[in-house]
Amino acid sequence: MDVNNAINKLLVEFMKSTPGILQILFSDATGLVLSKVTNMDTAESDFEGIASISTALYLGMAELNLGELGFNQAEFSDRNLCLFGVTREYVLIAITRKKAPVKKIKAAMKELRQEVSTQLNLLKTSQTIEIKQEELYEKSKTLSEDDFNKELEKLLDELTF
Repeated sequence: MDVNNAINKLLVEFMKSTPGILQILFSDATGLVLSKVTNMDTAESDFEGIASISTALYLGMAELNLGELGFNQAEFSDRNLCLFGVTREYVLIAITRKKAPVKKIKAAMKELRQEVSTQLNLLKTSQTIEIKQEELYEKSKTLSEDDFNKELEKLLDELTF
């Protein structure tokens, strides 16, 4: 399963298991929506607008140097907006019903953040392996068999967790 599908599956599960959630977005630091799950009429929702403003707000607050930024909630007349950073590059954005249980949502978003972070780490690891594999392939063209085996062993040692 690729990382995008895995993250989308996590968002679907979050939506099903967390009361009061109307939509959940996973956005990068530029506000681009990478994945979304919604129970709202899509005509009613400007996903990109919500993500870009929310991400800018969240990452802007992180720059205040008041400590690690966690869960944030904004209350509106009809709905609530909940934000939780996954890393400095990614943000989870949830739109909830007005009377949704905030403590449960915060706990669920914290767990979701960890699961998404794990998927992002897996992606980074697989990309590192691909890069190292390409480097080794290029080196193999000029190495003797013994030197190649040494390089391969060194690479495997680097990638052992």
